[in-house]
Amino acid sequence: MMVRKPNEKEMTMGEGKAVLAVGAIMVDMLCQVPRLPRSGEGIVVEESRAVVGGCAFNAANVLRQLGAPYELFAPVGCGIFAGFVERELRERGLDPDAEPLTEDGEPNPALPTDEQRADALAEAKRVCAEEHDQVIAAGGLTVIGTERHESRRIDNQLRGRAGRQGDPGTTQFYLSLEDDLMRLFGGNRMDSIARMMEKTDMPEDMPIQAGMVSKAIEGAQRQVESMHFAARKNVLEYDDVMNLQRVAIYSERNAILDGKDMDERIPEIIGDAVEAVVAENCPAKVPSDDWDAKAVELWAANMTGRDDFSVAEVDHDDDPAVLSEALEAYLEDVFASKSEQLGEPVMKMLEGQVMLRMIDTRWMAHLQEMDYLKAGIGLRAFGQRDPLVEYKNEAYNAFQNLTSSMYEDYLRTLLRLQVAVKQEQPALAEDKSPLDGKVSYSSPEQALEQTGVGAARKQAAASPSGAPAAPPKPAAAKPQTYTKDKDDPFANVGRNEPCPCGSGLKYKKCHGRDQ
Repeated sequence: MMVRKPNEKEMTMGEGKAVLAVGAIMVDMLCQVPRLPRSGEGIVVEESRAVVGGCAFNAANVLRQLGAPYELFAPVGCGIFAGFVERELRERGLDPDAEPLTEDGEPNPALPTDEQRADALAEAKRVCAEEHDQVIAAGGLTVIGTERHESRRIDNQLRGRAGRQGDPGTTQFYLSLEDDLMRLFGGNRMDSIARMMEKTDMPEDMPIQAGMVSKAIEGAQRQVESMHFAARKNVLEYDDVMNLQRVAIYSERNAILDGKDMDERIPEIIGDAVEAVVAENCPAKVPSDDWDAKAVELWAANMTGRDDFSVAEVDHDDDPAVLSEALEAYLEDVFASKSEQLGEPVMKMLEGQVMLRMIDTRWMAHLQEMDYLKAGIGLRAFGQRDPLVEYKNEAYNAFQNLTSSMYEDYLRTLLRLQVAVKQEQPALAEDKSPLDGKVSYSSPEQALEQTGVGAARKQAAASPSGAPAAPPKPAAAKPQTYTKDKDDPFANVGRNEPCPCGSGLKYKKCHGRDQ
């Protein structure tokens, strides 16, 4: 329901700004009772009345009295209080159909004037002061809670709402000894209180109020708050590990999107990849006879798609650094030839696109692996190890493997790029069907006549209605004879007869083997 919307003139009066009040319209039932009821006790209400309220409604009502531009959106509904709310809105001057100004630009007489607004404001202040004095004289506001919250902050907010109204008020909470808050965090005091109630045969619903109980409840709340704080802090520490990796990955990705030139990184990527493979297969201070030269050559062939690199042709003198320089020079020459073949503009575009694709695919897989690691890392606490420290170590190793494999795959993709040329295929001649001339078609009537079903139907139609028709006899199959070509020398030769070719073998093992 839109109660009121300012027009253009009113918007200019308010410097082009209007207050938008959005919320539900509440109906408060105020009941007057002689005293507070006890636990499980019913009490008769002496007087009750309904009052329309709600944050949005109260804000719009104040703005209307002050003459400020506003707009109120609030659901009214169709319940038992819908008519009461609408009447209350119209009595307060919140008429949906009322306009602040007439067509001539004059104030609407149906709306209150400035003097009426001032009088209404003074009357409202007087009524509020009287009600405040009545509440103070009756003992102040009382907040009753059926249970205490796990956080002391929530309970203090209930007290603060009464205090902000100039009334210190009182609070009363009812909490069971079997509540999770007391059962888990109450301590030995709650156990002693429970044993005392059992010894003295006190009723279970008898309220107990003592400073010891209140302190025990406060201590339990403090323990719960500290537990939740530690849990949130632990989650934040785990997230900080992934945040560092996320910053590194996305900084590289954003740099590529901003137009970063990858040509400067290519020699560095080649050097890191070559250094890793040479250090693994050709360790220093080891004779070249013990090197795994075949693994280096296979790695170079896998990276480039070529097999023209040989470790034996390199004059390394058992020095892995010389072999690394030769392999780097070989890969740079392959990359230069690819750039010359594709063209520099095309190569630069492909460098950025391929790197973005590698980052996206590998990063998503890495996130899944880290989720699996985080789900089971807590089990290492059984081995007297800190799960957070273990998670940091594993995350670091996983990120190192991610970057090394990502850049290696990136280099392999660039070195194995090929230019695909789309060739136009000639139109194929229309082939004749192999069944042409060998398949005959017949109508359904002809098929019925050949199988004898048609004759049986005619006989059944000609027979008297009272006499049952004889079942149709199946039509005799026509003998079919397969005659081979007369010019064929192997015609009419039995499979166990000697082959006519003169080989001395049986026909089924010679020329009749495939038949």
